[in-house]
Amino acid sequence: VLFRSDETIGHGWLDRNTRSVIVEFAAFNFNTNLISITTFIYEMIAAGAAYTVMKVDTLELYSTESGALMFYLICQFLFLAMVLFYLIMMMFHLYSQRLGFFKSIWNMVDFLMIISSTMSVVCYMIRAKKILNSINAIKKNPFEIIHFHSALSWANWENVSIALAIFMVTVKLLNLIRFNPYVIYLFSSFRQSVSCQLSYLVFFAIVFNAFVISGM
Repeated sequence: VLFRSDETIGHGWLDRNTRSVIVEFAAFNFNTNLISITTFIYEMIAAGAAYTVMKVDTLELYSTESGALMFYLICQFLFLAMVLFYLIMMMFHLYSQRLGFFKSIWNMVDFLMIISSTMSVVCYMIRAKKILNSINAIKKNPFEIIHFHSALSWANWENVSIALAIFMVTVKLLNLIRFNPYVIYLFSSFRQSVSCQLSYLVFFAIVFNAFVISGM
C-alpha cells in the first residue's frame, strides 16, 4: 500500500487538489475459508475537514468436505423444502380466499414470513453465483482487478430477509403462547403504555437518524 501511494504521488495522482482517496484490498484465509474485503475512504469535504470511512466485509468462498459442511447442507435442504412447502400452501390459500386472505393480521404475518424466507433463498443463490463468477474471473486473469461488491450487496439483502423472517417467526411464536399468563401481562403492559412508547419511538427515530447521518 505504501509503495502504491508513493507511486501515485510520484505520477501526480495525489496532490493538494485531491479531494478523495479510496483504498480497497482483499485478504483470503485458506484455513478458515473466508475472504475479507477492506475499503478505506478518505475525503476532504468543502469545509476543510477530513472525513474517513473504513468498512470490512467478510464472505465465505469455497465449500470444503467435512462433517460440519454436510450438516450445513442438510439444514439448507430442509429449509428449502419447508419454504417451498409453505409457499405452495400460501398460494393455495390465496387462490381459495382471494383478498379475504389479507383480512387476518396473522395471515399477513405468515405472508411476510414466507415471502422473506423465499427472498433469503433467492439472495443466497444469487450471492453464491456472484462469488463463483468473481473466483472464475480471478482464475482466468490473476492480475485483473476483481471486486466482490455485488456479492456483498446480495449478502446484505440476504441478512435483511433473514432478519425479517426471524422477526415474523417471533411474532407468530408470541401468538402461539399468548395464553401464558406472563405473555398476557406483557401484552397488557404494552396496551396501557402505547402513548409512552409512541413518544419514545419519535425520540428514538430522531437520535437514530442523527446517528446514521453522522456515520459515527
